[in-house]
Parts: sequence; C-alpha cells; structure tokens
Amino acid sequence: EKLQELKRGMEADGGFPICAIVNGDLERSLLRFLISTDFDVGKAREKIAAMKQWREENDIDHILRWILPEEKLGHLKRCMPSSHHGYDKEGHPIHFEQTGRFRWEILKHCSAEELVKIHILAQEYQARVLFPRASAMMGYTVDKMANILDLRGLNIGVLSNLHALNIFKEVQRIDQQNYPEMLRVTYIVNANWVFRAVWNVLKICFPARDHKKLRLVPRGQKGLKMLREVIPEEHIPKIVGINCDSGGESEQSADQGQMLRDLNEIRNLFSRAADKSDKYIQRSIRIWSVDPKRNLALEYEASETVIPNDLCKGIHV
Repeated sequence: EKLQELKRGMEADGGFPICAIVNGDLERSLLRFLISTDFDVGKAREKIAAMKQWREENDIDHILRWILPEEKLGHLKRCMPSSHHGYDKEGHPIHFEQTGRFRWEILKHCSAEELVKIHILAQEYQARVLFPRASAMMGYTVDKMANILDLRGLNIGVLSNLHALNIFKEVQRIDQQNYPEMLRVTYIVNANWVFRAVWNVLKICFPARDHKKLRLVPRGQKGLKMLREVIPEEHIPKIVGINCDSGGESEQSADQGQMLRDLNEIRNLFSRAADKSDKYIQRSIRIWSVDPKRNLALEYEASETVIPNDLCKGIHV
C-alpha cells in the first residue's frame, strides 16, 4: 500500500529519473527509498526529490562517459587498490577493497573532488551495468552488492588524516542520500585491534541497518569455510587464501579490466548518440549489459530497447 502511495506521489512530483531505475524495475527502486526512510512516504518523496536535484546539478546521468587521465588512473590503482571481483552465490556483485593498503599520497595526484567523482562513477557502473547483468544471470532483480574489505596493513594513523576522513564521510553521505539500501553485506577480513578503534569512530556515518550487515571473517580455514558458503571459490580473493591469479602487494581482479573496457564502450556510445534521448541511451546500455555480444551500437528501435520479462521474473529482497 505504501509503495503504491509513494509511486503515485512520485508521479505527481515529476517521475523517477530513468537512469536511476535499477534494471528497469521502478517499484524495486522506490522500495529502497521507502526502506531507507522507515516506510515514511513523505520522507521518501523528499529524499527522491533531493536525489533528482543532485543528479541534475551534477550531470550524473552522463557520468559514465567521464574518466580520469591515464596517469591519474595509474596512481589510483597503485594507491587505492580495489575492484569488482565477480558475484556471490545470490548474484550480488562483489566489491573487493584492500583498505589497509590505501596510501593517501594519492591526494598529491588526484583531488578530493576527483576521488569522490570516481566513487560516484563506480556506483553508476554498478547500478546501470553490473546490476542488470546480475539480474539477467539470476532471473530476478538484483540491486544490492557485497563488500569484501581487506584490512591488512590498516594503522591507527588513518584517524588523524582529516582529508581521508572527510572524503570517507562525503562518500557515505552521497551513498545514503542517493543510493540507499544497495548494500547486502560487508565481509571484513584480516582485521586487527585497529579496526575496532576505527569502527568506533566511523560507525556513526552508517545507518543503523548497515551495522547489522557487517561480518567479521575469522582467519584461516574457519574464515574460508564461511566465505565458501556464500561466494564461489573463483570469486574469493587470493588475499584470503583462494584462487585469484593476481598477487603481490595489491590484488586486482580481471573484472577491473572488464570495467574499463565496459566504460570505454559506453563512452563510445555517448559520442555517437548526440541526437538520441537519455532514455534511449540508458535502455541501450541495459540491453548491452545483459547481452554484450550484441555490441553497444545504436541498432535498436525505441520499442526494442526493453529487457524481456523473462529476464526479470521476480524481486529479490
């Protein structure tokens, strides 16, 4: 009932941004905002209105065509190792981040604004490419992701780095306001006493609901058993003991290279589509996300740019 009330209110307010509808599933997208406001329809409408304004003011619909210069990307990979790392057994895309190896010398090469923009780019890639891809794979709408955070090397000095803390807080604010309820679970690996000190300071930045989504993974075989129950072995990072081919100080999945190739394809589409509507481009991206072999080309009629119903059979909570 409240979902339908919100839907009517949202329509009266001018609609929901097409590029923010995950997998073309409007009701599921509205439900995330409802849950984030404890099912207060009025607050959910306000939150959606603020999200729409934020997207318009920051041109978020077109952020997938933006990229850092190659030199800055190299510094980013070295100083902030993280990547998409496959999917868990329920289809949630996995974000693997070696948080303990972050080097905040990155701020000598990239501005805080650029780092925040990179995070927004990753969120949009996840929502507009990975979620539709996962939904097609699973047969129901997937709109949540899983984190694996490797804290090996984390030291207490991070709490005195005001630049790092301010970037972290800004990223969390953006996520909660504009990408609510997209987190399924966060697995913490290689934690030490520093984690508890850092968490006690930073947990105020997270909704109380997300506190319950945190899972501390034990070291050794017990931890591996825990991860194997929910993640295919080929998608468990080598840093926790299994099968990822890359090694060395920083570990990155082959999926990171795939992300860069995907974004290059999308940028090419934007460059060819000056005369096409944003709705058309978004639907074309979604079709290609599900079926990359078709290539991301302007080959579809407007009526064709829909995902077949059999690819989105149900809603996954």
